[in-house]
Amino acid sequence: MTIADQPGSEEKLSILRRIALFSSCTEEHLHLVAARTRLVEYKKGEMLYREGEAAAAEVMEDAAQAPPAEHCLKCFSRNVAHESGCSGVTCHDCGHSECS
Repeated sequence: MTIADQPGSEEKLSILRRIALFSSCTEEHLHLVAARTRLVEYKKGEMLYREGEAAAAEVMEDAAQAPPAEHCLKCFSRNVAHESGCSGVTCHDCGHSECS
């Protein structure tokens, strides 16, 4: 299933395009982010969490089961490789390394 096939995919992409943090992302990168996120709606004034509380178990389980990144965590490029002596990936586009 591609991002375009997923429910709410166009809505996620539309939201991401309006967020300054993602303004320099290519469409490919936005699709990567959208594919790995889910939309959650909260009512105005609804408590999301309190300072000092542990993260929700659901979030912790999702993170623990997530496959290792095969894209750059800084620029989302897929032009990455596992370098000798490093268990993470190194980006050949922006130079970011999970080991440095």
